Amino acid sequence: MSLPLLIMGLPLAMAGLTYNLRRWLWAQVVLAVGTVLALIVLVQLAPVDQMVVFAGRDVLLRASWELLGRSFTFAASDRALLTFVFSAALLFFLAAGAARAPALFLPVGLGLLPLLQATVFVQPFVYAALFLELIAAVAAFMLADREYARTGGALRYLVFVSLGVPFILLAGWQLEVHQVSPDDALPLLRATWMLGVGFLIVLAVAPFHSWVVMVARDAPPLAAAFVLAVVQAVVAFFLMDTLAQFDWLRTNAQFFLALRLGGMAMAAVGAAFAFSQRSLGGLMGYSALIDWGATLVALGLGTPDGAAVAAMAITVRVLALVVWGVGAGVLMGALGDDYENLRGRAREYPFATAAVLAGGLSLAALPLMAGFPGRWTLLNMLSSAHVGFAIGLLVAAASAWLGYARVLHILFERPESEDEQGYYAGPAEEPVIIGFAVLGVLLLLWVGLAPQLLSPLARRMVESLVQLLA
Repeated sequence: MSLPLLIMGLPLAMAGLTYNLRRWLWAQVVLAVGTVLALIVLVQLAPVDQMVVFAGRDVLLRASWELLGRSFTFAASDRALLTFVFSAALLFFLAAGAARAPALFLPVGLGLLPLLQATVFVQPFVYAALFLELIAAVAAFMLADREYARTGGALRYLVFVSLGVPFILLAGWQLEVHQVSPDDALPLLRATWMLGVGFLIVLAVAPFHSWVVMVARDAPPLAAAFVLAVVQAVVAFFLMDTLAQFDWLRTNAQFFLALRLGGMAMAAVGAAFAFSQRSLGGLMGYSALIDWGATLVALGLGTPDGAAVAAMAITVRVLALVVWGVGAGVLMGALGDDYENLRGRAREYPFATAAVLAGGLSLAALPLMAGFPGRWTLLNMLSSAHVGFAIGLLVAAASAWLGYARVLHILFERPESEDEQGYYAGPAEEPVIIGFAVLGVLLLLWVGLAPQLLSPLARRMVESLVQLLA
């Protein structure tokens, strides 16, 4: 039996079963959570290329699986990354039960897991770009449903991924040409700029960023958060794996400069529009752009510490967006996305309000929140040789902070007359939402005060790249 086939096939099979149970949300949640927990156990404990006894039979768990001339190979170095992906999915699946996610969220989320794993397993690894295309196509079903029927964000996301993937595949073709003529440096030059263009597009670097905000506005909050936190994280780790594979790319200063400039372009766009937003989704979208821009700047430093900070930012972003998704799911589901509909409603939805503000402010790297330690470390790195970048990221963060301060004012604004206040019957939230929101806010504060809780896991995910950059 092949271990990659087992851990890719299990969530795919459970996705079909979960789809048939879409009328019973908690049955879906139990099945999805159980599946992800089983995957975490398999990734951590399964012996590779060794005989094990299963159901009274000797079974050999092979590390590779061949399909259509391509190899899907499980390596020991993949354990940390896969554990991160499954743990992130676990948090979102638990949140789906609290926030009453759309019926397709859990089956589509399980269906995305094999594709996310395939980007890690496939060899030659450039073929992972094909799975990025499949991921975007499948995720479109998660990003649109009956209540959030606008498909503009999902379709634009699919279009931009479709634009970026061919560049990565063409880079693989140029690498094959270089293998035939190793003395010719032109194919490597072409492969470098093709990889750069392809990754800048799929990572939503400006001017290819518009789908991020459209998805944040149009899609169910948890689905949008899942794509921006988990799916885009796998894309970023694919970029890091590319850097780890090719020494000629790691030694190319222009490639790292392009990452830094692309990251600053994302932060600049987010800073320009975050404060002026009039919807929760729009504010989250531009805050996510700023955070992803800071991540690319950290990776673009081309240092071991920069790669570790980028991995830490990706990890913390999952926590921030899952907490935001629960709170926004409640507020947007009951009141809509526009600020005018949210005016003075914090008394009715205090815990959802706290979750939205805590998740958003962590995404914006407010001091004491989970996103701040990594951003502060990055600013310290930039303060010596890249002062302009540090100032730009500070201005972008301040714009996001002001945006959430505006939301805070609107949510807690009291009506001018007593007639407009109406009758207050207490919080309109269910106990499960209250419990998830409280735990989420406390977790974000805890990680903000003790970032060493997650930093070892984050560093293990990029250990190979860290060692090569040292």
